Amino acid sequence: MAEEPMREQQREERFISSGSLSVAAGRKPTRMLMQNSFGMNTASTTIILVGFIFLSISLAVNSLSFKSCQSSPAPDLCIYMGASSNGFVSLMLIFTLLESCITISISAMGCKANCCNSREGGFFK
Repeated sequence: MAEEPMREQQREERFISSGSLSVAAGRKPTRMLMQNSFGMNTASTTIILVGFIFLSISLAVNSLSFKSCQSSPAPDLCIYMGASSNGFVSLMLIFTLLESCITISISAMGCKANCCNSREGGFFK
């Protein structure tokens, strides 16, 4: 269980570094910063998709275990806890989708800027 907060912290650090590289590339767009920003955004997108899969599986498993509340000693508490858990996981799923839309959009713009720049040859130095 001690590894879980450490993984979450590492994930947050990756997203912060990805955002920092994007900001730096926007302020002073050099080829190296744009390529690093694109790489970090691509890695973030991959991690987001894995997280989305895990959250979806968690929601499905919670929904299945929610059905066994009728046989528990305190069915009202079980139903309340199950509904709360499903609500939080659903909210995290929505935020993960929004985060993926932002990251994919930034990656697409970065890719387009790098591709157009390599053909035109003048914007980045």
